[in-house]
Amino acid sequence: MAASLYQFDQQTKNFYEKSPFPIMIYQLVDSQYQVLLLSEGYCNMVKSGRASMMAYLDQHNLSRVHPEDRSRLRNFIWQVDQKKAHRLTYRLSIEGHYHQLLAYCKTQIDNGIKLFIVHYFDITTNGQKLADQISPYVRQKADQVDKLTGLKQIGYFEAYGATFLKKLLAKNESAAFVLVDVNHMRAYNEKFGYEQGNQLLQQLAQSMRSLFPHALIARYFQDQFIILTANHYLSSHLKQLADSVKKTAADQITSIRCGIYVTSQAVLPIAALDKARVALIYNPTAKPLHYYSPRLQEQVSRRDYVLGHFMEALEKGWITVTVQPIINLMSKNTAAFELLSRWNDPVYGTLYPKDFLPVLEENHLTDYLDSYIIKESCKIWHKRYRQQLQNLPMVFNLTITDLENKTFFNQVKKILQEYQLPRQFFYFDLAIPNNADPDLVQEQLLSLRKDGFKYAFDLASSSYPITDALIQFTFDFLKFDMTTFDVHDPKSTTLLASIVTACKHLGVRPLFKNIESQNQVDFIQSIGGIMMQGNYLAEPLPFASSIHDLSRQGFPPQRLADRDFYRELNLINVLDPNAHFFDQEKTGLTAPVPVMVYLVEDGHVNLGYMNGAGQKLLTKLNGNLTNHLTLLNGRKCNNALRFWDTIASCTDTGDTASYTIVDQSFRYRMVMQLVAKNDRCQAFLSTISGQPSRLLTFAKKDQEELSPESLWQTLTHNIKIGLFWKDQNWRFLGANQQFLDYYGVSLLDLVGRTDEELGFNIKPEHFRSSEQQVLDEGVSVREYGKTLARGKVRDILAFKAPVYQDGKIAGLMGLFIDTTKNSQRLAQLENEASQDALTKLQNRHSLSHNFAYLTGRPLFVLMMDIDFFKEYNDTFGHCYGDEILKKISQNLLKIYGIGNCYRYGGDEFLVIGDFSKIEDIKAKDWQLRQALEKMEILDINLTINISVGYCYGKALTKDELEGMIHLADHNLYKVKNHGRCGIDGSRYLAEYE
Repeated sequence: MAASLYQFDQQTKNFYEKSPFPIMIYQLVDSQYQVLLLSEGYCNMVKSGRASMMAYLDQHNLSRVHPEDRSRLRNFIWQVDQKKAHRLTYRLSIEGHYHQLLAYCKTQIDNGIKLFIVHYFDITTNGQKLADQISPYVRQKADQVDKLTGLKQIGYFEAYGATFLKKLLAKNESAAFVLVDVNHMRAYNEKFGYEQGNQLLQQLAQSMRSLFPHALIARYFQDQFIILTANHYLSSHLKQLADSVKKTAADQITSIRCGIYVTSQAVLPIAALDKARVALIYNPTAKPLHYYSPRLQEQVSRRDYVLGHFMEALEKGWITVTVQPIINLMSKNTAAFELLSRWNDPVYGTLYPKDFLPVLEENHLTDYLDSYIIKESCKIWHKRYRQQLQNLPMVFNLTITDLENKTFFNQVKKILQEYQLPRQFFYFDLAIPNNADPDLVQEQLLSLRKDGFKYAFDLASSSYPITDALIQFTFDFLKFDMTTFDVHDPKSTTLLASIVTACKHLGVRPLFKNIESQNQVDFIQSIGGIMMQGNYLAEPLPFASSIHDLSRQGFPPQRLADRDFYRELNLINVLDPNAHFFDQEKTGLTAPVPVMVYLVEDGHVNLGYMNGAGQKLLTKLNGNLTNHLTLLNGRKCNNALRFWDTIASCTDTGDTASYTIVDQSFRYRMVMQLVAKNDRCQAFLSTISGQPSRLLTFAKKDQEELSPESLWQTLTHNIKIGLFWKDQNWRFLGANQQFLDYYGVSLLDLVGRTDEELGFNIKPEHFRSSEQQVLDEGVSVREYGKTLARGKVRDILAFKAPVYQDGKIAGLMGLFIDTTKNSQRLAQLENEASQDALTKLQNRHSLSHNFAYLTGRPLFVLMMDIDFFKEYNDTFGHCYGDEILKKISQNLLKIYGIGNCYRYGGDEFLVIGDFSKIEDIKAKDWQLRQALEKMEILDINLTINISVGYCYGKALTKDELEGMIHLADHNLYKVKNHGRCGIDGSRYLAEYE
């Protein structure tokens, strides 16, 4: 069981925390130190705020402690507990410089809990004077020689480095401190063995002596060495040293890198060494020789500043939420916001994520920032919701640290619940490193999916291979960084287009970031890209004013009802449109196939997308695109009429349909598929099928007959009724194009096979019996039945007749039409006669059948509707609105009984029951309102308010009962006109009363 933390009384706590002396008090909990308090003197010494330093110490990573001293410090903590030590000197990074600290620890037991009280002294602040005081102690061990390399140990450098530096500067303008590190020494030892590794270090030591004969050389730490030398020819000598290591190494690859600090004046050797180490470690481009500079020191100082003031920045609101808009360029709307952060610091000014995120990640502090950003964003979202303003989905950048932290997602869900933000409004943008555990990632992604979240894979921020990611995991979006693709380079554009094609085949939607030019926009649109973000389109904005500012820039917020519509369009692969149709040959990436996406709204058509080949075709047919759309919307020419007929066919059946475009010389067969729709718009994907054919020559006007060839061409290619013909063994001999499109088969698949072999019919014996009658008796038949077309059960009406040849029945010919829509409508009408499909309550059709038994007795009639119901749909989406209706229905049934409740229409409900007294009506109304408070609607809690009107009395006829309903409805509107969320009623008096 974990030990309980010691609790200071307030007076003692204030005494220690206000002490000007550097003091830390901690206790051990499960063998880990737990810091209880820090004094002001300690915070001033380390140049950090108390909260930030406490958060850093709680991570136990010791990142600010010198690497060589970390194990000593951990051992010291254990030894103090065992009474084997009580003082230690170690180095701590303060404002970018390592300071030598003396820690003196004593223990105290209070109420059975052992406390460790540590007093600190900053040795470095005493400078050279202190170094002179401790030098006799250091020199006692200074002459020790490293047994492996024969070089002096670091103690020699610490003892005599200052004297050696003075001599160098007396003869030279400047001196250099060089910290030499062997690259990947641990991996080298693991591959070739420690004996080979030791030989490499010995050879390196020999080479350093040879190249720097007059330098002070010491082994610093394991595979690191320090050289104090004149600055002449330094770079060339170090390059020679690196070459000698490569030649000596067993793999001929391993080499060295160096951090260098150059000085022209006397400095403390230990301080100079730390600066060389800064140059070695903070080397983002991995240069073999990296020099220390004031700018580099500033970066390190900023790193320490970030660690020291991070918690203060959160507490004081220095860190704010900004958003990068994600733009839907097809609709010219803002579709979502990517959440970003800015640190507006009183010392450094504006700090961007690149300035502080790596520091927080290194020290495992990102969860503090993440929780803060999510909470602040949710506050703004909720405030807009309360003000009845439109909100947009938010995208949060997720690190692998977050993904591996299972408690983090519990915290996220808790925050979303607190601010009533539905999970469908909160996406994750995931960066996965190449060393991530795929099983753990998969587990967490499946958990996120189960909880209703969506997420994207950020290609630029991830080092995990894209092919592995797409194979192993399932994402909603793949985010491409356009800074890595050159739209003027054919290789780059081909690769990008290929990845986009693969993504869409896998059901992953592309999203493009860092858009910086119109050329990039044009190319992305040419390959069917819809969602983009970047400073060229819209720069990051403060979250609070973002929607207003974007509306002024021409990117108003996207309607919630349009979100799923464009999500479907974003999956359409315009580079391979035939993938969306049946029985089509697959095309290559650059095949010049015309592709169009038509958007139909309120009976008017427009183009949402068109590729170059499509533009060429439509220009050839109609002169230009404006003429093409004018002709289609005019609905007068035959091409336009066939187009709208196909639109209607696609809409009715939900399947692929084809139509013919004719110009003066050619006939083009176009196929069309309904690919997306919402409450006001439909999107149809269209492309050409096969090669255009020359027009057949029809009979002249003065001729009495049309040629058989032209009639046959019309029957097989233009008629919108499925035609087929079979032999005497029920085997297909052929079919027209409409039949092939309907079933999604080719003529080659069809000919020579029966319905049973092709799996067309639900009950084969039904159709087989009628066809046998046609073949045996020579009669024509008409019959209804069910067929299986492309995996869907459809209702059809079929006509079949015998085909005679040489006076004998040689087979049969048939035609059919799809009656599914009519069948579904009949079923729908039957259902509407009794029950509402969504809520399972009785409906208005059922009410008319109940009039007979409702008359002749005292009744109450109660009419209610949901206050501002449309806002729930507009804010959260129809899935939430439907859930509200279902939850209210469940409570109505529970309170009023199953036989008394009706869904009257939309968000209106009707209750009719036996009347006893008015108090009962109001009591049940109060009971219902209590049930609707903070009701769980999917993943959020909402309080649903209702307005209620009622009446009571007796109806002797159907007309009088309808009069009661009208009176209750009248009383309902009285409530709505006086502020809603209330109840009002009156007695119903029939005319005879």
